[in-house]
Amino acid sequence: MVKMALLDLSDQLSVNRYNPFTELTKKMATRQFRVNLSQKDSEYLKEIAKELDLTESEVIRKGLKLMALYAKTETEEDTQLILQKGNEQRPLLIV
Repeated sequence: MVKMALLDLSDQLSVNRYNPFTELTKKMATRQFRVNLSQKDSEYLKEIAKELDLTESEVIRKGLKLMALYAKTETEEDTQLILQKGNEQRPLLIV
């Protein structure tokens, strides 16, 4: 009951004045989970994040988006993912 009252109060405050932290948290994901990685995979994730200038969380989120696109290619006919670098194109195969 007390938590509900506090939530209601914070909602009223955010309506009355701009709070950048509140706006930021509204845009952020609300689900968290723990991922167990081997030492090698953990180092690989750090390496990818550094190479792409992203956080490790961003690398995982983008990887999930890529897998979602790939899943579409498995369910929709005549669909494929293409990697393009300059004028070169090649199909993307995830094994």
